[in-house]
Amino acid sequence: MDKLTQLRASYGEKLKAAKDFNAALEANCKKENRDPTDEERAKFDGLLAEIDQLKVDMEAAEADRVRAARLGVAQDFQRTAPARLTTPSQPTDIPDRVPMIPAQFRRRRDTLKAFASADDPERQTYAFGSFVAATLGGNMRADQWCRDNGVYATMSSTSNAAGGFAIPDIFIPDLIRLVELRGVFRQFAAVKPMASDTAIWPRRTGGQTAYFTAEGANPTESDITGDNVSLVAKEVAVMTVVPRNLMEDAMIDLGELVAIESAHAMATLEDTVGFNGAGTAAHGGIHGATVKINDGNHDAGIYEALAGNTAFSTLDLVDFEGLAGALPIFPGQNQMWFISKPGFYASMARLLDAAGGNTKSDLAGGTGLQFLGYPVVLSNTLNTTLGADASAIKLLFGDLAQACMMGNRRAYSIASDGGGKYFQAGTIAIKATARFDVNVHSLGDGTNAGPLMAMKTPAS
Repeated sequence: MDKLTQLRASYGEKLKAAKDFNAALEANCKKENRDPTDEERAKFDGLLAEIDQLKVDMEAAEADRVRAARLGVAQDFQRTAPARLTTPSQPTDIPDRVPMIPAQFRRRRDTLKAFASADDPERQTYAFGSFVAATLGGNMRADQWCRDNGVYATMSSTSNAAGGFAIPDIFIPDLIRLVELRGVFRQFAAVKPMASDTAIWPRRTGGQTAYFTAEGANPTESDITGDNVSLVAKEVAVMTVVPRNLMEDAMIDLGELVAIESAHAMATLEDTVGFNGAGTAAHGGIHGATVKINDGNHDAGIYEALAGNTAFSTLDLVDFEGLAGALPIFPGQNQMWFISKPGFYASMARLLDAAGGNTKSDLAGGTGLQFLGYPVVLSNTLNTTLGADASAIKLLFGDLAQACMMGNRRAYSIASDGGGKYFQAGTIAIKATARFDVNVHSLGDGTNAGPLMAMKTPAS
């Protein structure tokens, strides 16, 4: 047993002894209707003095361990995704009390963006920053805070060189929610869990048919038809470089920086490949909705605007009404418009403003994100060209969840590198990885439109 472990054990024993002594003393004084004697006070003060000395000794031992840990900070950074994730150990004793944040680290809660939907954003951000500092930065104080407050996967129980750290489950829902706040595709596609690298999901492609039947005759047979939608997990990574001092004394800033930067980058990539994936290596081999619907095999899913309407600024109300009317009706359909912000204000908002009856209050209040009775979802990964843009997919309309499937194989893991150029610059590189796939599977064919359609500008 090393020195720090021994000191922690002694600290726990002394703390328990002090609590037991104090409880017994209070009970005796209450029973005998008296105050503590000088001897009893002296004994209790002696226990407190021993506890205070153990705290000092533990801080010194922690400082020694940090110095030793820094000797091994330079390591080969994994240029590819971790071959495996280490399995962190759980703490043996998770306290029931609410984790406390040191006063010097507190921030105004209304300034926090990461973990904003958590019950206590400040505490959750501090906890995540402490986890990052402990696992990747070798911060012993953060390591101890994590253990004291039930945050596992701390630096002494895992090894970054062995393949990275799986982010604890307590942080994953808020990180995914942060991705969804930034991204559009994940919010509205059908997201499915993947238990292995490959997942197969059944899809219904056709149903049975009802026929009139003569008396005594057998009914005409018809079958339900279907096929499978396959998902193959693909790895994505984003690297954030942070100052080393954040690992030492700014846990909330560290937690917010890593969470927001990684989530924003992941969300941007998901939207890019989900809507515009070209099937290239840069897009993970994924064909996005606007690309796939325009490949010549799904012509029924494309509604072409009137001749001459080659820009957002020339699209007419009849173009949007025509697209809305052309979309087939499917059970459980949740129809909405998917368009870029520049495209929305140059087309839909323009048409709404021109409808008449506007007052100063209407114009000051702005245009609501709804058009022809359907919600409008903005994503600037979709077409943003405002000038003439012939033969181009400008927007989508329909139910993204019925047409597109997104598979989640692994949420998040992180790895770090503090050597080489990062060591010289006083920084640490933090790499977050995830695994997912996108399959745009139902866009109709040359005859029948699917649950998601596109508006395309004419050639001239």
